[in-house]
Amino acid sequence: MTKTEAQKKANKKYRQSEKGKQKIKEYSQSQKAKQKAKEYNQTPKRKKGNKICDWKRLGLVVTSEEEMEEIYERYLASEKCEKKGCEYTEKNIKHMDHMHLIGKYGYFRNILCHRCNVNDKVTNTSGVPNVCKTGYGWIYEKMVNGVKHRKWFKIFEEACNYKIEYEENNLK
Repeated sequence: MTKTEAQKKANKKYRQSEKGKQKIKEYSQSQKAKQKAKEYNQTPKRKKGNKICDWKRLGLVVTSEEEMEEIYERYLASEKCEKKGCEYTEKNIKHMDHMHLIGKYGYFRNILCHRCNVNDKVTNTSGVPNVCKTGYGWIYEKMVNGVKHRKWFKIFEEACNYKIEYEENNLK
């Protein structure tokens, strides 16, 4: 059963009224609403939406929705890192690897484990290993002795300079 335009208009008007706002507030604070939200967040549809939203925020570019579907299906089906065949674990989770282009977005490449995705040998960055574009600027990220070192920058050059200094002083 679909709602008519009149029903939709009436519902919108009610939601914007003081009484409607109060009811919405009460419902959203109820345990029932919290439980429903928790259950919904675990559905495949919601997980897929969140994952794709994250990928787009991180800069993945696709030419069509079909391409995004193919990437997501490949992500779900991936049982081992496509770079070195590493096992995925709770700490070494799978990642969507894409090119990072300065001033542009990037295109999909592989499904990798976390270690391979941030390792120097994987040039999945802006041309500088371990320096990546994020939704908030640039990040330098390096795994050293099982500990992740991470620092954010607004400017690409700052991130590159920090990488050089950090690695010269700490990785000899």
